Amino acid sequence: MKKALALVFSAIMALSLAACGGASSSTAAASSNADDGTKTEAKSYDKIIVGTMPLTVGVPVQYAMDKGYFEDAGLNVEIEYFATGAPINEAIAANEIDIACSGVASVYSLANAGCVWLADVNTTGGMGVYARADSALAAAGNTLTDNKNIIGSADTLKDLQVLEPLGTAVQYMAECYADKFGLTPNDINQVNMEFASAYQAFQTGEGDLAAMNPPYSYQMDEEG
Repeated sequence: MKKALALVFSAIMALSLAACGGASSSTAAASSNADDGTKTEAKSYDKIIVGTMPLTVGVPVQYAMDKGYFEDAGLNVEIEYFATGAPINEAIAANEIDIACSGVASVYSLANAGCVWLADVNTTGGMGVYARADSALAAAGNTLTDNKNIIGSADTLKDLQVLEPLGTAVQYMAECYADKFGLTPNDINQVNMEFASAYQAFQTGEGDLAAMNPPYSYQMDEEG
């Protein structure tokens, strides 16, 4: 299993780097296209910089590093950590990292930075939209006939301020939440803040809602 995983990571790295360019290329060699016989440039790398986050989505990368799978595959890998997927997109666009392990925010890189989606890693959830327990939104209870697990109503949600990092999976989640009540993204006030800043601001009374990722979502649950 260890050898197989090393081969998989090696293949993923090679495919990703050919698609996304890269920050640390050293030499290039021509390779043939099996379909039409044309030549394409394949890069080689002295060091591969992997961008990820200290969240569940980054666990496979950190696990491979800790277990020595990259080294076994002959790869010199350096991990760069980012708070959210938005700065990862910026780093890919600027050729500051060679490969990324990210969440839904990857959609923007796939659309704009000439990258390809290599694999889907399914990790645990934990995201959530949180309101204060004494808010009108929470007091509205469940008003949806098709989903008994969602709290709120269109009247109590409209125009509320949501603290969240934009360009990430939690933005998509917050907008999907609004959509459940027939509201559009323009019907809520989304304020761009990194997770740590949003968490601290929400604790001090700022904002009406906070869209959170682990570990902050776990803390929100614990705090009621």
